[in-house]
Amino acid sequence: MIMDLKDVVLGLGGFPTRTYIFVPEDVVEVNASTPTMLLGYDDPRPAGWRYFLEVPTARDVLAQWSYWHNNRQSSVDEACAAIIYYADHDAYILDDLNDEQATD
Repeated sequence: MIMDLKDVVLGLGGFPTRTYIFVPEDVVEVNASTPTMLLGYDDPRPAGWRYFLEVPTARDVLAQWSYWHNNRQSSVDEACAAIIYYADHDAYILDDLNDEQATD
């Protein structure tokens, strides 16, 4: 199934836990409108696509983002930014948080 990253974010709660998110190999900078492909853990890896993140990890990233923002639900753009940052840096995005909030 191919859809934009923003559509994956919108449907994140409905995907099976054992699902990987892939993006095209030739995409240098992933953004909200980057095409993605969702595949199960046991599905064959598609040529021309690279691993981006696992669905459970993306869910965890958004849960942490919400926690750091007083349990506010992120907008689609905020969610995409947090997930992309995590996929690129293996760390949570701190954006406008101060150090005290980030360590709570």
